[in-house]
Amino acid sequence: MWFPRLVDLNSVADELYALDPAEFVEERSARARSAKAAGERDLAAQIRLLRRPTVAAAALNRMARDQAGPLAELAALGTRLRDRQAQFTGPELRALVHRRHELVRQLIRSAPALRETVAREVEDALGAVVTDPTAAEDALAGHLATAPQPTSDLIWPTPTTEAPPPPPPRPRPAPAPAPAPAPAPKKPAGNDQAQAKKKAAEEKQRKERHEMLRRKAAELAQDRDRAKTHAAQAAKRAEKAAEKSQGLRDRLAEAEEAQQRAEDDAEAARSTLEDAERAAHEAQDEVDSLA
Repeated sequence: MWFPRLVDLNSVADELYALDPAEFVEERSARARSAKAAGERDLAAQIRLLRRPTVAAAALNRMARDQAGPLAELAALGTRLRDRQAQFTGPELRALVHRRHELVRQLIRSAPALRETVAREVEDALGAVVTDPTAAEDALAGHLATAPQPTSDLIWPTPTTEAPPPPPPRPRPAPAPAPAPAPAPKKPAGNDQAQAKKKAAEEKQRKERHEMLRRKAAELAQDRDRAKTHAAQAAKRAEKAAEKSQGLRDRLAEAEEAQQRAEDDAEAARSTLEDAERAAHEAQDEVDSLA
């Protein structure tokens, strides 16, 4: 069978790390077998050493391909902010920091729907692109197996100009004269007692309705809190299930790798046995010719 020649490890890595993580191991094994069949054993061994990317690393690798412009701008912005010799005015520094937040939000939105924990990991990795030049270089290459983590907080440059002093306080206007006290309300006359009783009854009804509504609002708040608790518990169970599923996929990938290594070892052993048998036959033929 004829196999196409593989150019180099970097081109193979470009193609492998552009795949979905679920397809990585099978395609890596196929590329390693192709390289070995083409006589490139060293390349085949190097291909087998390429690690399958995590979900967060795969999202960053896709950004390096589909959002190369914003990712490169974020890395360049980090280079400017890390330059302690740079002199920024206050507005310039605020504009750079604002642009950093815009780029991070744009890149996060470009990723497919991610679990909350994975999205946080990706956001931390984009922070590392700003603070760490090595992380920026690795992210731009698009060959990440794990998401980089920020190693330290970025020391922001100091603006070259200080903020202007606050304006002097304005003089307070003279206080207005106190209003004349209102005349005391007149007591209801005897013929107004019925109206006063009516108002008292209405006030009592208003207070009772207010108390009823307050209790109803408290019950609804309790129902809302219980619903939030149940939703959080369900989300946690879903996250644990996803982590367990990912762990099973990782174990399957490791088993496939172990199987591939065992097959390679078996093939090498068969080749060694065939060489030994051939040498033994040749030696026996030579002995027979001398007899």
